[in-house]
Amino acid sequence: MESIKFETGQNYLMSWIGDSDLKTEYLAVKRTAKTLSVMQTTSKEIKTCRISVWRGVEHIYPMGKYSMCPSLYADKAIKEEIKSTKPLMKVVYKKQYQYR
Repeated sequence: MESIKFETGQNYLMSWIGDSDLKTEYLAVKRTAKTLSVMQTTSKEIKTCRISVWRGVEHIYPMGKYSMCPSLYADKAIKEEIKSTKPLMKVVYKKQYQYR
């Protein structure tokens, strides 16, 4: 089985264990066979991390490895084509309105 791998130039979202609403965006800058260099989009600091594979998905620990540390997974890539949420919000509002 082939694992899902990080791609250079792709943006990824990392979620935090303590606050699931908090998301941090990283850009994959450079990749070797065993390491990945990522840059947080807000700080522009580049960090190099070792790649691990868990359940067929590559992941890294950009903030270090400690208890309850956040990890960045290769399957959490940000899609380029994100549609506007305004029509979706109208549909959700209509459904809520119909149930009242």
